[in-house]
Parts: sequence; structure tokens; C-alpha cells
Amino acid sequence: MTKKNDNNTNIKKKLGNLSLLKIIIITSSIAIIGTGVFLWIKSDKSAVKNESDTAQNISGNNKSVFFDIDDLIVKLKDSGNYQNQFLKIAIVIESLNNNTKNEIPLKLAKIKDEMILILKDKTMQEIQTIEGKISLRNDLIRKVNKILQKGTIRNLYFTEFLIN
Repeated sequence: MTKKNDNNTNIKKKLGNLSLLKIIIITSSIAIIGTGVFLWIKSDKSAVKNESDTAQNISGNNKSVFFDIDDLIVKLKDSGNYQNQFLKIAIVIESLNNNTKNEIPLKLAKIKDEMILILKDKTMQEIQTIEGKISLRNDLIRKVNKILQKGTIRNLYFTEFLIN
């Protein structure tokens, strides 16, 4: 009888050690993945800002004014086999009207909020094609122009468009 109790105790200790080992491995994996994602997102922001600074130096009769919309990361609407899809997008807004130069920074929070609402309502199938991206661009331009009162935007450029 004593041998059975000793065997049961040994088995319980081994199972306890395995559970602890699994918890440590899972926790470490999550920490490493989280750190990698954070560094990846941070490095992409600086590249977009440098591209935008170069674009703002365009000269000519119709001087364009450019505004960066930093990275937006949203969960796309679920559809069929495509569940839990995320979109990381960076946008540059172009305007020919100097009135927007002062208005967009004041309304940037509202512009970003409306963009997020539009993006969250899209499925991966709707935006993965060229036609889908053009339709999304037009939707965003219309929405931003409704928000602005003093000026309008001429165009909107996707400087990053990543679906995960």
C-alpha cells in the first residue's frame, strides 16, 4: 500500500512540474511576440513620417498641403472563413486649399474616429482588391470632406496597407 501512495505522490509532483513548465513557456512566448509586434509598429511610424516630410516639399502653382494620419490598426468585420482579421493602415491626406492647413489639425481626432468607424465596417474581401481599395479611398475622402468646413481634401493616399 505504501508503494502505491509513493507512486501516486510522485506522479502528482511530475504533473505539477509539467503544468508549471507549460505556464512559463506560454508566458515567455507571449512576452516575446508582444515585444516583436511593438518594435515592428514603432519602426514603421518613423518611415511614414520621413516619406511625408519629403512629400510636403513639392513646389508648383497649385501647392499641395499634405497631412499624415499615423498608423491605424483596426479589426475588420468578420466574414465567412475570415475571422479576426486586422488592418494596419497609414494615410496621407492631400489638399490644395490652405484653409485645410489649419483646420485638419484641429479636427484630427474626429477625422481618425470616422476613419476607424468606416474601416471596422469593411470585410477583408471588400478591401483586398484594387477596386475595393479605390472604393474605400472614395468613402474616406467623402467622410473627411463632410467633417471639414473651411476646405476640402483633394486626394488620400495609402502609404501602408497591411491585412493580417
